[in-house]
Amino acid sequence: MLMENSKCNSTTFVDVLKHYGMYEPETKYKVVCPFHGDINASLEINQQKEFWYCYGCNKHGGSIELVKNFAELEGKKLNDLQAMQKIKKISKSPIYNNIYNINNNTNNSSVDISYKQGIDIARDYYFNLPKTNWFKPNGEEEIINIRNYMNKRGFKNITLSKAEAKATYNKLYSICFPMYDNGVFRGYVMRTMDPEVEQKRKYMYNKGFRRERTLAGDYSTDTLILVEGFLDKVKANQIGLKNVAAILGWKITNTQLKKIQRKKIKTILCALDNDECGRKGYRYLKFVSKTFGFKVIRIHYPKGIKDMGDITSKNADYILRQVKKHGGS
Repeated sequence: MLMENSKCNSTTFVDVLKHYGMYEPETKYKVVCPFHGDINASLEINQQKEFWYCYGCNKHGGSIELVKNFAELEGKKLNDLQAMQKIKKISKSPIYNNIYNINNNTNNSSVDISYKQGIDIARDYYFNLPKTNWFKPNGEEEIINIRNYMNKRGFKNITLSKAEAKATYNKLYSICFPMYDNGVFRGYVMRTMDPEVEQKRKYMYNKGFRRERTLAGDYSTDTLILVEGFLDKVKANQIGLKNVAAILGWKITNTQLKKIQRKKIKTILCALDNDECGRKGYRYLKFVSKTFGFKVIRIHYPKGIKDMGDITSKNADYILRQVKKHGGS
């Protein structure tokens, strides 16, 4: 995927600001917004966060959005790739050029290099997104909408905060979660709130992400709870479960199995989805369990519940009792 709202580094952002005559030698300042009839200097620029926001017309973003909005003033409509090409001409930053090349290099001959570079780019993107205050969104409609959507799905504000979720200001994929494999950053996953987009692709991962290499979660004890999706893992943490990892699909991979084997995990509590794919995933875990030295116990869901993400405070005890019975936490 293209790195939407990509914040490459401060040099790139400054280059773009200078190109459009919006640069000032201050960390945070306001200028007259060129995108509407502004007379009050409504557009705030934060060079430290590499982000701009207009309190008059509500337009906002990073370098890419700035280029796209200026293009619209000239009657042109640029997509992300075209905006990145424009920024490449503006900026001399080697980091930005590397990001541009990775996003366009579909014939990379080395998966290892692409994977490692993908992690670096994902880290740069995620950690340069402004931190989102899910408790006090300060009237930001976009954050409020995301929060309301996640709250309706049973995710609390404290959960979003602990999971380090951030608003992306991307209309298609609005919320971003970092993924850690036993404390090591491996990339990010974005979730859409758009019903039409959800039918096609609910989640979007960073460029170069390899799900087969990642156990997204924590597995430091001899009993591990496995779920399918990353938000299943987030919900499991919310109801009080700690040693939980998402395999990011229904079938565990050999690389993931080897990670479990190296940690000498003795018991897998299988909480994969309550559907045919989840049942296939459970049977596969049982099939390989002797080879990798662990036993597998199926965690059952209440009637009508498809996966861990659907668990609420009303039925959480149903899961917690099973986990406690089998030595999980």
